[in-house]
Amino acid sequence: MASAVVLTLGALMVLSPARADNDDQEAGKKEAVAAMQAWLGEMDAGNYAKTWSDAAKSFQGAVPSDKWVSLSQNVRTPLGKLIQRKFDSAAYQTGASSTDANADKGTFVIAQFDTSFENMKYARETVTFEKEADGVWRVAGYFIKPM
Repeated sequence: MASAVVLTLGALMVLSPARADNDDQEAGKKEAVAAMQAWLGEMDAGNYAKTWSDAAKSFQGAVPSDKWVSLSQNVRTPLGKLIQRKFDSAAYQTGASSTDANADKGTFVIAQFDTSFENMKYARETVTFEKEADGVWRVAGYFIKPM
């Protein structure tokens, strides 16, 4: 009987960290998706310079501010006003591994939204947020395509 108790406690100790990791990931996804929705609101409002200044350092290093503003205007303005955005899914990823030594290694949430604009009824937005060293989730990637 005593060995059964020890095995049960041992099993609980082994399972607890995994549950804690899963809980942390779910909390991280919720935080990141909330940050994404606020960031997407700035995109919808045409505040492209602000979306760049609110971006992760990795994003800012990859795309200069003036280029981001120009690209955003060229892509988003023709779409017209947002009609609807519906959250579809999110994935949590840590320690991204790559054969590229320059690839980002960190904590990311990648989410997809089904979106409708005045001039594009069906679109899929894929947004990647990175948790930076200060603990704040910031945009690291944005992609939109027609569906």
